[in-house]
Amino acid sequence: MCNVLLILVIVAYFLYVAGTLNAAAFRSLSDLRYLDMSGNFIRQLPGDLGVNLFRLDTLNLSANTLTHLDAAVFSAAERLSVLDVSFNRIQVH
Repeated sequence: MCNVLLILVIVAYFLYVAGTLNAAAFRSLSDLRYLDMSGNFIRQLPGDLGVNLFRLDTLNLSANTLTHLDAAVFSAAERLSVLDVSFNRIQVH
């Protein structure tokens, strides 16, 4: 339970820099397996977000304001099996 609380505090503190997630907040969380960042008005993901999230199984980014996704963001997250980006503004070209 302590780890969950720590994750919530870190996400709340570092979440927004002009609508962009701050990847530095996740650098020490290499054991993280589930991350729910739904409903946070995130517009953009940093290119190095997934660098240390190689154990991440599930990432919920639903109900944000994302307009595009760069596959490179998730390149290190080899175990990622669930990515929820529903209810965003992503346009497929």
